[in-house]
Amino acid sequence: MWADQWILKHGVPRRRDKRRPSEVLVAEDPSIELVCATTRSTSVDVSKLQAALLSLPEDRWSEEYQTKHNVSLRRPFHDKVGVNKIICIFSDNHLEHVYMLPEWTHWQPLVAPIFEHLQIPLDRVVRCLFARMPPKTLIPPHHDNGPWVARTHRIHVPLVTYPEVEFKSGRDEASMERYAFNVGTVVELNNAAKHSVYNGASDWRIHMIFDVLADPSEAVDGAASTAPIVSTLQAGQLCRQVRGRVELVTELDQTSTEAATKVAGELLVQLKKRLSRETFDPLTMLLADSTPSYLLYGSPVAQRMRQLLPSTRFIVVLRNPIQRAYSQYHMTADPHGTPHQLAMRKAVQGKSFQDVVDEDLRRLQGVQAAPTSLEAFQAYADALPQDHGSHSYLGRGLYALQLRIWFQHFPRDQFLVLNVDAMDTPEATQTTLHHVCQFLRLPPFTLQDSARQNTRAYAPMDDAIRDSLRAFYAPYNAMLHDLLPDFAFSWS
Repeated sequence: MWADQWILKHGVPRRRDKRRPSEVLVAEDPSIELVCATTRSTSVDVSKLQAALLSLPEDRWSEEYQTKHNVSLRRPFHDKVGVNKIICIFSDNHLEHVYMLPEWTHWQPLVAPIFEHLQIPLDRVVRCLFARMPPKTLIPPHHDNGPWVARTHRIHVPLVTYPEVEFKSGRDEASMERYAFNVGTVVELNNAAKHSVYNGASDWRIHMIFDVLADPSEAVDGAASTAPIVSTLQAGQLCRQVRGRVELVTELDQTSTEAATKVAGELLVQLKKRLSRETFDPLTMLLADSTPSYLLYGSPVAQRMRQLLPSTRFIVVLRNPIQRAYSQYHMTADPHGTPHQLAMRKAVQGKSFQDVVDEDLRRLQGVQAAPTSLEAFQAYADALPQDHGSHSYLGRGLYALQLRIWFQHFPRDQFLVLNVDAMDTPEATQTTLHHVCQFLRLPPFTLQDSARQNTRAYAPMDDAIRDSLRAFYAPYNAMLHDLLPDFAFSWS
């Protein structure tokens, strides 16, 4: 049967090894034994399924067809390189809901026999799709993220492939090696390990990819997981994918959205006409937004912003990370505030500063094992709550790692990094403001009020905690100095 006992016997990827990226596990223990990919079966008859897929008209793979006759869902990493998809079954990243899509009705007679051959109960399949990869296309080295990774087995069934297709996997990018994916075989992939695909052929490669939920009685973290809610969606159902979850859009929502989009389009057309024949003075006003957590959450935010606002100029204000952590703790532990503020602070209620430091150190184990790894830090950031800010007391102070991630998406000359310590007098604050105006290409002006805002009084930090945090931050502060040699700071 499809169970962990079978897995251990045959050397299939273990779910406990998929809770964190393989490269993080290797950094912690270079001798760890990991299975990156393994053949489950070599005797599956896929001829009827293969013929049916090859006979499809071209428009059947189009997003337009899938949106109208199925349900359109995004696979951002693969969509970006032009991989077509026909999705039959899909789940959110948290495995709270599984959706049976209209395409499943069409393909079930051809797919179900494969599941039966592999002794996989249908109620354990949480994702199933056909992926068609264009010729001469590379999906670069990556690993999958999200709670679903450790709770499922990722299975590939090659349906149309060629000798020129190179699939590689490894514990980390340096150790990746090629694996055989032949028609009729069934391969389980450790999708927490690094893997890449290059279709060097002159035609499309087609795989069936599905994810099998582990037995509900099995536990990754010591407790059995709740079974997802299964729903059947109708053709044309519109969905939003927000932070790994799938939100179903009602007809009223869509009508309102379409109406707003139409109005916005008409306004843009009018604006374009006006801009084409009118001239204005040089820009003297900019739209600004202040959201510190954008820096923390890294690549997903940076990628989105790069798509929408590629010319954005960023002002990053840093302070001593030890003082920053202690200040954040007292803000989030403050028993006074609005009902909404107090609700957001429940996560830290009753905890000492040492408690929240210890909690974040546990979350940061992967980062500490690979202190220069941007992927390790991104994995840490991806696992943080996004419905409140009472977390990441230490992680927010790892400035070099956060900036390096953003520097992958935007040129450095679009960033102005400031030190809050350089604004300790009214004169110094005015000088800093002058630099900001130059950076933003705005005319200079004089600040009328340079008094500190949003301050609160609290007891000094315990010396032992301060010393331990000074040691913790020392290598990361050194990285910041190497990254920004002209950025002056005296944190030790």
